[in-house]
Amino acid sequence: MKTNFESLDRHIRHNNLFNGNILVAHKEVIIYQASFGFTNDSKQNNLINADTIFELASVSKQFTAYATLSAFKTAKEDIDNDIRVFIPNLPYEDITTRNLLNHTSGIPDYFQLLSENWDQNKIACNKDVLDLIIKIKPKVYFFPNEKWEYSNTGYVLLASLIETISGISFAEFIDNNIFNPIHMQSSFVYNRRFKPKEINNYAYGMVYNEAKNIFESPDNIADYNAVFYLDGIQGDGTVHSTISDLLKWNNEILNKTNLDENLVDLMLSNTQIINNKKIEYGMGWIINNDAKLGKIVYHGGSWPGYSTYNSIYLDSGYSIISLCNQPKNLEIEQQIIIAMENILFDQPFQLPNGE
Repeated sequence: MKTNFESLDRHIRHNNLFNGNILVAHKEVIIYQASFGFTNDSKQNNLINADTIFELASVSKQFTAYATLSAFKTAKEDIDNDIRVFIPNLPYEDITTRNLLNHTSGIPDYFQLLSENWDQNKIACNKDVLDLIIKIKPKVYFFPNEKWEYSNTGYVLLASLIETISGISFAEFIDNNIFNPIHMQSSFVYNRRFKPKEINNYAYGMVYNEAKNIFESPDNIADYNAVFYLDGIQGDGTVHSTISDLLKWNNEILNKTNLDENLVDLMLSNTQIINNKKIEYGMGWIINNDAKLGKIVYHGGSWPGYSTYNSIYLDSGYSIISLCNQPKNLEIEQQIIIAMENILFDQPFQLPNGE
């Protein structure tokens, strides 16, 4: 196994296929860990190391999901009640917190709503998303629990529900209930453009300009202006972390030492919609019951300048984590993850083609 990981590592470096951090572990034991490339800090372009902090994009949703379940349990609120208990002006009926958690609400994604109805010279926050939903009343895609469709809006509303129920900020609640108990000391919620601060060893995301054959900051490219005007929004993204902290989180999912076992099990249970159709998604995690590899939970994230991935092989205790701040070809990143999985489970593997 070690020789195969070394071969994969050499191939990635020789062909310059990846910029970021990769970690493969069996429970707490690290099997393979590697850092590639640079932080892209304009002041001092440092090499990425094991402690470099990345924006997680949609990998953030697993933290929002657990935080929501924790907030509701603490407040003795029912996730199957209509969310209009907390958001009375919401123009939709019979949508529950569970629907938001497992993407069965039918609420349309907020990206288009804000691209058409928001002053893009200003940074929007969660309240702005909710205010526009109440004002514009975009039609739902389907009735609650009728279908499954991924919705970032649902997770934005969840962050707002956490604040309403707990009386503290979304960031503070996650600190108190996840990051601090698990000792994820380099993890936090952060809106870099909305509330900038100095963070050491921070991975700045870059996007590939195919016409120029160079990587550039998305802040300098008009087509990526969403990184500015959507930067104040939380819940669907904006959690930041390191590969080491994510491994701590994964092992808490496995061991349930500091996390609530019942809430973890609920978060990792398949969604059922009408007609008892089972969906391979829980709450913030995609679920795959593989005949050979057992139950796997995972989630990816993508945002201009970032491509992220976190997975746990629940039956065997393995984790594969990938954090990239200079994505060029998502297919190659997928090939790298597949190769690592095959190496772990002693299967034939192919080196990424680099094309």
